[in-house]
Amino acid sequence: MVGLVNIDTKFLEQGRRHLGLKAEQCFTSAQEAFRAVKADFCTIVIPPALHELIVDLALHILSEKPIADTMEASVRIADKVKAAGRKMLRMT
Repeated sequence: MVGLVNIDTKFLEQGRRHLGLKAEQCFTSAQEAFRAVKADFCTIVIPPALHELIVDLALHILSEKPIADTMEASVRIADKVKAAGRKMLRMT
């Protein structure tokens, strides 16, 4: 684990302690995290309606299911991943 993002600072601090991360590895902004931390892949564990925003930022993705909140968003995400030559796996 090289970084953690949570917009709720209380839960971010809990996650930081649980995972043994340094403060500089924790972020309230996904954009800031992707700029600051070099990661091999990211895991998306947020509400499905927000998955597409993270896919736009990520390099390689491990996503919870569903991939998105609508079929249209799921297709857009699949198209973006393919067009970018990226990899995306869905956790089951």
